[in-house]
Amino acid sequence: MPRFRTLRPFFFSGLLDDPILWVQNRSTGKAVLFDCGQLHHLSKRLLMALEAVFISHTHMDHLMGIDGLFRHLHALPRTLHLFGPPGLADKIDHKLKGYSWNLAEPFWATFSVVEVGEEKVVQTDFPGPEGFDRKPPYEVSTEGDRIYSNAQLEVRARLCEHRIPSLIFRLDEKPLFLIDPLLHRKGEPDEPTWQNPEALYRFIQQQGAPAGLGYISDIAWNDINRRQIGALMPGIRLLVCECTFRADDMEKARQSAHLCTTDMNELVGLLQPEAVLPMHMSKRYRDHGENLYRELQFPPGTELIRIPQFLTPSPIGMNDFS
Repeated sequence: MPRFRTLRPFFFSGLLDDPILWVQNRSTGKAVLFDCGQLHHLSKRLLMALEAVFISHTHMDHLMGIDGLFRHLHALPRTLHLFGPPGLADKIDHKLKGYSWNLAEPFWATFSVVEVGEEKVVQTDFPGPEGFDRKPPYEVSTEGDRIYSNAQLEVRARLCEHRIPSLIFRLDEKPLFLIDPLLHRKGEPDEPTWQNPEALYRFIQQQGAPAGLGYISDIAWNDINRRQIGALMPGIRLLVCECTFRADDMEKARQSAHLCTTDMNELVGLLQPEAVLPMHMSKRYRDHGENLYRELQFPPGTELIRIPQFLTPSPIGMNDFS
């Protein structure tokens, strides 16, 4: 994957698995998660590093793993923010109400659901010490389309449509002073830096601009969504994007509001990122994944990142025990 200064993106899925994009901060070890399908192959220790979760939409393959998060994180003394489209709080409420919380402790976690709408952003809290009873929603202020920020990164989002509201996300590193790890190879500075603090700052600073990452899953290929992508994604270094269908199945892509390889080629030509990771391929191609890659024709300078068809463990079958 392309180089980021402070962040480490990992894609914990194969082409056919539920999408899981994990972005870790190098200095703190903390992480953010994009989409939350099957998470059974991620350890509790890994999940405990989460600071925020970003849900594109509420189809099962993007949300069902939330129960695993509840299981591992509910008894920790912290707040976990869950960002998603309008209607997410209702779904989280129903999931939490499916369990009994009569043994809740005062130190338990709070799950805060932040719904990103066209006109406003609304937060609903579910405090663990009160058995995750839903609190009244309240509007929160944001700066434009920026919905989350900490010392190292910020996340922006825009609503697209997938026959239901579906969010696309952009994550950017914040500007940060880093000492060049290859400083010993630079030789002597051009001017006496001990007499000029500004020159010293420039000499020891690691070069390279903060990088941006785009995440798109799942959307229809139409004018409204294209405008939203064009407004949110310019200048990204890495694009992680669904590519569900091949070109000869374009009609199926249109019917199900997904992208095909023709759409991805057009999208990449528009954004021209340094690298693209296609994901979320339809299981109809489970034996022909290479054919999808062959249809992707990117501009010079854009790297195609390939991943295996499956990353999750195979299910235990009847033939695996006696």
